[in-house]
Amino acid sequence: MFCKSWIAAMLLSIASPPGLAPSRGILSTTPATIASLTEDPSINLEQFAIDVVRGRANLTILGDSIHHPGQTTTMFVGHLLEWRPVRWRQFRPPVNSSSSDNGVWLETSGSATYTYLRPGQISPGQEAIAGTTAFPVRVVSGEDWSGRAISAGVHRSIFSEGWGLFRNADSQQTFCSTDGTYRHRLLAVTSDEPDCRKTWNIASRNSSDGTDWTLFESSIVLPTTGEPALHWFDQEIPGADVGEGHQGSAMLLPSSTPLSAGESLAMGGTIVTSLDEEVGLGIDYVGEGGWRTEHHLLSFGDPKLPMINSSDGPYTGSYTEEALSRHFTAHETTHVMIYLGANNGGADSEHPERVAADIRAIIERCRTAHLSRADAPATPLSFLVVAPYPTTTTSFFPGLAWELRSLAEKDVAFIDLHGLVLDRFGAYETWAEWLLRDGVHPSIDGARYFSSMLWRELVTAAGPIADLDRSGRVDGADFGLLLLDWGRTGHPGPADLNGDDRVGGADLGVMLEQWFDTAP
Repeated sequence: MFCKSWIAAMLLSIASPPGLAPSRGILSTTPATIASLTEDPSINLEQFAIDVVRGRANLTILGDSIHHPGQTTTMFVGHLLEWRPVRWRQFRPPVNSSSSDNGVWLETSGSATYTYLRPGQISPGQEAIAGTTAFPVRVVSGEDWSGRAISAGVHRSIFSEGWGLFRNADSQQTFCSTDGTYRHRLLAVTSDEPDCRKTWNIASRNSSDGTDWTLFESSIVLPTTGEPALHWFDQEIPGADVGEGHQGSAMLLPSSTPLSAGESLAMGGTIVTSLDEEVGLGIDYVGEGGWRTEHHLLSFGDPKLPMINSSDGPYTGSYTEEALSRHFTAHETTHVMIYLGANNGGADSEHPERVAADIRAIIERCRTAHLSRADAPATPLSFLVVAPYPTTTTSFFPGLAWELRSLAEKDVAFIDLHGLVLDRFGAYETWAEWLLRDGVHPSIDGARYFSSMLWRELVTAAGPIADLDRSGRVDGADFGLLLLDWGRTGHPGPADLNGDDRVGGADLGVMLEQWFDTAP
């Protein structure tokens, strides 16, 4: 019988394999292990972490532009690259852009108008839709138009950061590329009004080669309930384990029944879910660029809502309680991560306690929306509050981190990303040019490092950290995964057990220290 600690100590002294380049920038001089500036970088995280890491969660993120999935190089893209749950199970591609950063495709065709409508944004002729959905939609309108209204989904072959995106704990990119059954939940805002077009042809494609539709249903009547509200139509479609990994759906009109004058429909894209997986992580987003905590707290139409500047002019933002409840139902939300406060650093720069008070109230609003869901959830929501990394050198962000820490209780966990970033990279001025593309939003490196820090905290809380396949035990399967990543640097993933941005002998030492350890 060998002594694990002796072997681990020996391996810790082994130099990294020859030919490895040093980590870029500050990382070449940072310590191998990451310690928080505060005594506890996370609080009350264990159960939340177990659910997310081991794939028993559909996670809704409440945020702003730092997390926006429709923009390039955001934290959301970092999660898709760096988070490696036991497996991925659900994803809703955004409808505001096609992006090679997160493999999203969005297609429109014909002569119709495709208005991009944000939650709480009033556009000409679309006042009734404002505030009825918690995520952006595309509004199709146009007299005598017929053809594809919108096609939205995931296209694996266009990932610009292909290694690791949607990567499961087994080290394979398997989401949207298996022969199991998928559910495509096509989202739309409909009403009983005569100008809302209700009958559409629905087409979906699976993960096989090519872009042809593999399932087509004609004359589908979308549900309505009086006033404009979010509804959806579900299709089950067989997948494929060959090809480039297409999953998505489209709404089309037959040429025999074009849109008439004044007809329109608002569409929110497709939620893709792998039905053959009993467990797995789902991820979606609520919010928009420029949003402060008030936009998630106050209901649409509240006179106290601050104005937001956008490319289409100022608007108030926000959504109704019913819209949030329907969002939770549509995505089967079980967990909520709240990453807010960066945009409050102006108006509330001297009062971070006001931001924390807003987030406490947002948690209560989410609890209420959860209880009013149509699917009658059996268990309460679980929450994670994240203290944002700093975007200035003022005292606002450390003050906010301190205030947010006090929110941790029972079903509310906390991670001090602010403290973790400063402890690893130093003062804001020393890393902002590298990890932020404009002083605020992350570069692709920033998105990956910040997201991996959050993931490391989750994995550490779920434990043991060397359980790379998330089986609940450190054994030979984890050793095999470590060997697959041996020699990787820069963004090596979870096999970088000691946090020095490379996979080598030191990480093997950590694994042997935890050999046969089991999860709590």
